[in-house]
Amino acid sequence: MGGATALRFSEANSPVPIACMVVDSAFCRFKEVAEGMVAKIMPGIPPEALMQMLWPQVCAAVNQETGGLDLNTLNPIESAAQRTVPGLFLHAIDDELIPMSHTERNFDSYAGAVKDVSYFEGNHNSQRPDDTLGNAFTFLRTHMLTQ
Repeated sequence: MGGATALRFSEANSPVPIACMVVDSAFCRFKEVAEGMVAKIMPGIPPEALMQMLWPQVCAAVNQETGGLDLNTLNPIESAAQRTVPGLFLHAIDDELIPMSHTERNFDSYAGAVKDVSYFEGNHNSQRPDDTLGNAFTFLRTHMLTQ
């Protein structure tokens, strides 16, 4: 959940300046991830029907267990539209947990004037390829050292 957390983090509330962001495989709306998981776990049953029945109970249980977390507010795409620092978006081509469309939508919503997106071989939990790590390092070095 690091990429989604990065998008939701407000530079205004940071005790240190935020120079840039590397956003790896972030979902744009948590409920959409849950719907996708339901569709995979219960093929043949319309995920909308199951979500309509189960989502309110899941949200209530999480809210109670966490002291108030509302799963319906986990929408990093809304925060992306407020982020202005340089952003590098990464996504694995074969990610079956977070569809690539989430990164594309987050990228499109991102308000930073400097932004780039990079796709790489692998899945959600794959080790990131050396060239992807090198590009991320170069991006960080470029934007952190100019602050």
